[in-house]
Amino acid sequence: MRPPNLTPTQRETIVCFLLDRSDNGEISGGDISAAVAKYGRHRSTISRLWELHKKTRTEENRLGNLASGLIGNCGRKAIDTDELRLQIRKIPLSRRMTIKSLAAALGVSTTVVRRLLKEGAFRRHSSNVKPALTEENRLARVQFALSHTTRKRGGEMVFADMFDVVHIDEKWFNEDTDRKCYYLDANEEEPVRQRQSKRFISKTMFIAAVARPRYDAHRKQAFDGKIGIWAFAEEYEAKRTSKNRPKGTIVLRNVESVDREAYKATLIGDIIPAIKAKWPRSGKKRTIYIQQDNAKPHVSVDDPDIMAAGRSGGWDIRMRCQPPNSPDLNVLDLGYFRSIQSLQYQTECRGVEALLDAVNSAFSAMKADTLNKIFMTLQTCMECIIRANGGNNYKTPHRGKDALKKAGQLPVSFACSAEVYDQGVKFVRAALEAKKDQEKKAALEARSKK
Repeated sequence: MRPPNLTPTQRETIVCFLLDRSDNGEISGGDISAAVAKYGRHRSTISRLWELHKKTRTEENRLGNLASGLIGNCGRKAIDTDELRLQIRKIPLSRRMTIKSLAAALGVSTTVVRRLLKEGAFRRHSSNVKPALTEENRLARVQFALSHTTRKRGGEMVFADMFDVVHIDEKWFNEDTDRKCYYLDANEEEPVRQRQSKRFISKTMFIAAVARPRYDAHRKQAFDGKIGIWAFAEEYEAKRTSKNRPKGTIVLRNVESVDREAYKATLIGDIIPAIKAKWPRSGKKRTIYIQQDNAKPHVSVDDPDIMAAGRSGGWDIRMRCQPPNSPDLNVLDLGYFRSIQSLQYQTECRGVEALLDAVNSAFSAMKADTLNKIFMTLQTCMECIIRANGGNNYKTPHRGKDALKKAGQLPVSFACSAEVYDQGVKFVRAALEAKKDQEKKAALEARSKK
């Protein structure tokens, strides 16, 4: 077996041994043999070390430079991080979805890729599919965002307080999710979760309505902004006995079809009465808008039954639609639904009744501060939409809302920079002019065909 390489101390010891036996700096073959016998190294190793000493010795350094030539010239070649970064950018995104596929494309090991990721040579990014936007969609988004800005007395542009709007939306809530993560004791038994099919976990559609929290001076308490959440479920009487229940038991089941009639009935029978019951009395003087998206089952903004229900009792409650393909302009889609579901998943559910109780409990447990922060995030998204000319390929910046609240400096509305506002106005003007030109061109083409 080959002996290990000599350490710097061992190299100096061997040279000192030979120097002690030398005569005017010269040694004989017997001296080499003596060093071989004492230190157990090959003759060529001892001879090479002595020749290195003779070449590098000086008056100041009697031993010379005995450093091994292996230092810096052995082992795996150093990886050029800059070169790898350039290679990563050239690799198609479809081959950069896992560490294993990225390592194969780079021609390195997965260990190297993980180390570079830890060092910050590249980063991990989660990409979500976003709605495709037409030019009309982009124009409507910018116009909607600009309509929520107002100018203060000092000339500063700020976003509206949004105290006059109720956001509503529907969402499917599942009884369970396919994958859950638990933290277990080292000796704890792993839990087993079973369903008939993980592809068909039971779910129920809910519709929620929220407004921005504020202080209700009339009731002398805080208004939490949570108007309510309702399930599209109905009671029915079991027609026959089963292993789950006897005949005649009243149970809940999902509504067979959530169409326009079901949506309209929920608006008139549940949402509008809940708004009137919970809304701060000082806000009754203002027009209250119920904001919905543009799903086909939704009612039109001038539906006579909805308008009559909104005007009864001296109220002025109206419907309005957010821009098409714009879930980022609804507080519920922006984060509130996800917050509710994260709490709901902490409760084990079996059946519609259990799911309904879990969702209602999660909705009640959500703090008003969370809802208020999402409304302020909506203001930030509006500024980003104007800056992106109506696009949705923006990254929502962090505004430090928790730190501002802790310092007592959290404003009611964030400011909108004059530069962004002017950019939005110019974009709208240019888009409207282009739209007029297209309409004129289409009209001329239609006349020429006649």
